Amino acid sequence: MNETVCNDFQAISKLVAMLNQKINDSNETLLKLHETVKSLVPQEVYEQFIESRSAGLGSAKMELAKMELATSTSSLGNEDEILRNLQREQLQLIMELQKQDFITEKLENLILQNQEVLETIKEFLISHDKSQQEELQEARYRLKSYIENSIQPTLEHLKS
Repeated sequence: MNETVCNDFQAISKLVAMLNQKINDSNETLLKLHETVKSLVPQEVYEQFIESRSAGLGSAKMELAKMELATSTSSLGNEDEILRNLQREQLQLIMELQKQDFITEKLENLILQNQEVLETIKEFLISHDKSQQEELQEARYRLKSYIENSIQPTLEHLKS
């Protein structure tokens, strides 16, 4: 019985360690992803991205559709066409950044949930260890009482 409990605790400890490592890895990945996003675009575009994030992904898609419609209906000069292509690429990058931000947010939520699970497991292990120690102390006290109240008087009675 005690061996199985010990094995269970070892398994839980291993799981906790693995989960903790995965959380740390995810957090590092999120930080790298965030830094990469910042380095890919100019500061102004990044700030626009942050502002447009609150507006949602639909607004960027709508802008992209407007740009494609304007490009297809007008026959502008070569410079205007290049400008529109660049604007289209910029909107696509913004949409990609919004998608990455969404994924980052979901991963951060997952990390928070995993940290809560780890805290719960940690609290369980601490409380379980304390209760085992209390049970051991209680068993020792009962054994000592049994020896003092039953065995020692019987031995003294047999000696006399």
